[in-house]
Amino acid sequence: MTIVEGMAWGFGMLFCISFSAKCMDHRDFFETIRSFEMISDKLVQPVGIAVLATELILSIFFTLFLWIQFAFLLSLLLLIGFSIALLKVKLAKKSVSCHCFGKGNGETNLVAALIRNGCLVSIALFGVYAGINVVPSITGNLHQLFVTVSVALVYLLAKEWNVLLKYK
Repeated sequence: MTIVEGMAWGFGMLFCISFSAKCMDHRDFFETIRSFEMISDKLVQPVGIAVLATELILSIFFTLFLWIQFAFLLSLLLLIGFSIALLKVKLAKKSVSCHCFGKGNGETNLVAALIRNGCLVSIALFGVYAGINVVPSITGNLHQLFVTVSVALVYLLAKEWNVLLKYK
């Protein structure tokens, strides 16, 4: 496995977890979008659905190793968009629970979230550059899609189990 394939698989898993978690908790995700106060209330649901669709597409493209350079570029744009929203909240000295990977345990540590996103943006930027010479292929990668979805579901079940145990 090359470094670009490893990055693609990692991003595929990341976006699969993110998509699945947001689908399980879509009302809170839509409320988070509203709390960023960057778009009108009428656009919250369409933008939320567009983000969900984008994350699903990215998960599939990365995991099946299709159009890697495009996938890294699209993930770069998505990560920058969310980073801008988080930075806006931080500069306004407000708090938000971002629900990036499912139900949170309260307010998001904005500094940590911005550092995390900065690291992911750096990786995606490298992926855009390194993905230039990658030839799209689906052969032999369907098992990676299965593994990615399985890991995402196990992660989400473990996370939800921990949340449920805290409410007992």
